[in-house]
Amino acid sequence: MLNGSSDAGPCSGQRVVESREVIPRFAWCAGLLLMVFAVLLPGPLRAEERPLFAWFSDLKPGQAFWELHKAFTLAAARDLNVDITTYWSAKDQHLYERQLNAAATGEDLRKPADGLIFVNMKKQGRRILGAIERNAVPAMLNVDLLDHAEFGKPRERYRHWIGEMQVDEEEAGYILATRLIREARQRGMVSEDGKVHLIAISGHVADHLTHLRTGGLKRAVEEDPGVVLEQIFHTKFWSREEGRKLVRTGLRRYPQATVVWSINDGVALGVIEGAKAVGRTPGSDLLTGGMDWVMEGLDAVAKGESLLSVGGMFMHGGWSVVLLYDYLHGNDFRVDEGVVLKTANGVLDSENVAQYLALFADGNWDKVDFRRFSKVLNPEMERYDFSHAAILRSLER
Repeated sequence: MLNGSSDAGPCSGQRVVESREVIPRFAWCAGLLLMVFAVLLPGPLRAEERPLFAWFSDLKPGQAFWELHKAFTLAAARDLNVDITTYWSAKDQHLYERQLNAAATGEDLRKPADGLIFVNMKKQGRRILGAIERNAVPAMLNVDLLDHAEFGKPRERYRHWIGEMQVDEEEAGYILATRLIREARQRGMVSEDGKVHLIAISGHVADHLTHLRTGGLKRAVEEDPGVVLEQIFHTKFWSREEGRKLVRTGLRRYPQATVVWSINDGVALGVIEGAKAVGRTPGSDLLTGGMDWVMEGLDAVAKGESLLSVGGMFMHGGWSVVLLYDYLHGNDFRVDEGVVLKTANGVLDSENVAQYLALFADGNWDKVDFRRFSKVLNPEMERYDFSHAAILRSLER
């Protein structure tokens, strides 16, 4: 297991138990002990050492976004010679905490994990961060984030929560809503009152990510007096099946609705199926779109059944692998980048989705050279570039 002060940089080897108290009259002893530990403890991982990371999803296997996220993460790990163990907790917070502890202690692995790639779940941030701190394993947060007002930023109150990958999720929800509303208006898909009527199918009501994305939807509606938001429906698992069921309920209740805002591409796919089941024609008399760039969702964009997908966040798992790899090899991203690293939202629609699918529809992320993104392996690199354009450049071998 790796341990050590986040500010001082990582160190490898056995777990270190640090004293929380210092007796002033023996302060010189503390200094001597620090010098001894500095000599005896190993330094950062050597380039040839093979780290072990643990990856966590709070949903069930088979959920399209998380399978895509996992595939991208594993491809990055293969390039960087990192082993990855994956865990799924299906919204069971007690299982999730047990999994975190098991990975951090090495209970069910070949050794204690050297790094964790984790998510927030159902208002359990304090318990999750507590488990990470108790086990003193460097951890990167991604996807469903924590409220900095409540928990502080990485390394402020929880020093082993070393960083997070972030995209503006409120903006993603806003982009999706405004594009759908604008298109509906341009096509004349308004009700007798001259307004665009929409329903929304959102995520789990307790997920922070749900509130961010739905917040973007609400902002778009508040800015546009020509829009009526009929109802927001909530799913538990953000799933296709729930989207299929809820859109049927929504369209029967609000037949005047011509837009369905979907929390992700999986739900949007369910919306397309459910709408057809009640006699609507997605892409013609009903518009929907999603988020996350799931391949089947992008196929629906290409077919004209979904208007667009806002995304790119699935790549955050792979970028977390890069950041943990560099951190464990002595290059702390905090120095040049800070502890919160942001990527931009991307939009795939009828104008550019074909180009993207031509490159990545096969799901083979091994064609991306992730070694190009590591500062340890590219000492001349000054700043990380995790943009979509950088991904395309990495294909030019």
